[in-house]
Amino acid sequence: YGYYIEVRNTHRDKVPEDWIRKQTLVNAERYITEELKMPNWCNNNITIRAPKKKLDKIVEAAKNGELLNHFLPMPKVLDGTTADGSKDKAMIEKTGYSDWYSWRVDNWGTKWDIDVYEGSISRVDDETVQFGFDSAWAPPIDAYKAVQDKHQDISICLLYTSPSPRDGL
Repeated sequence: YGYYIEVRNTHRDKVPEDWIRKQTLVNAERYITEELKMPNWCNNNITIRAPKKKLDKIVEAAKNGELLNHFLPMPKVLDGTTADGSKDKAMIEKTGYSDWYSWRVDNWGTKWDIDVYEGSISRVDDETVQFGFDSAWAPPIDAYKAVQDKHQDISICLLYTSPSPRDGL
């Protein structure tokens, strides 16, 4: 489903009864309503192999919902920009992009960083981890390609299902 409402665990008791729980995160729950249903989530399962020290940092970033930004950091100056279609010429000169949305879609292949499914992180061994997550509209393939181009010692295997007829497993 497309849109969701994320509620921190401290406020779960305030959720209306007609909201449908979609996903449990470490510190929150995601809910949908009948009005919000729209199939645009891409379900991902990933296996990453890397040297232990790098993998430890990757796992920590994934747990914090910052995996893509860990791999390919968005310029901080784009934080808080508005993705409303306007063109900020000064920002474009500085970063090549007018807003966070354009940068992320062009560089990560999706608009938001990931949220790992609660309890899905599995350390296969010191150099291998597996976990599942949802991404918006498409898998973050562009970010992973950039990582593998820069880091020959990191390998990524991604399996995904996508609502888009041009994407898929």
